[in-house]
Amino acid sequence: MLEGTEDPDLLRTEYELIMNSLLAAESKGKTSPKENTHAAEFKVLLESRDRFIAKRIDSTLQPDEIGILFLGALHRAVENLPGTIKVATLSELLKAPAL
Repeated sequence: MLEGTEDPDLLRTEYELIMNSLLAAESKGKTSPKENTHAAEFKVLLESRDRFIAKRIDSTLQPDEIGILFLGALHRAVENLPGTIKVATLSELLKAPAL
């Protein structure tokens, strides 16, 4: 079963922030204090998205179920999961001995 893990409002906010940052960079041609503000906003927004993702996984993944989560490199949602959820990364699975 597929479960959505993202908050659409947070995704929309991130999209708008990215677009505003790109427009500001194009019009100025160099780094401005506003870009630094956008970077800080992006970090806070990504943290909010990660917390939401972790809560969604915790609320939908039933005991004895296995879930698969695909995330971009900047995400840290796994760090927000409760200790009751065991996480195995792809790199760990690839290192496991063959059966």
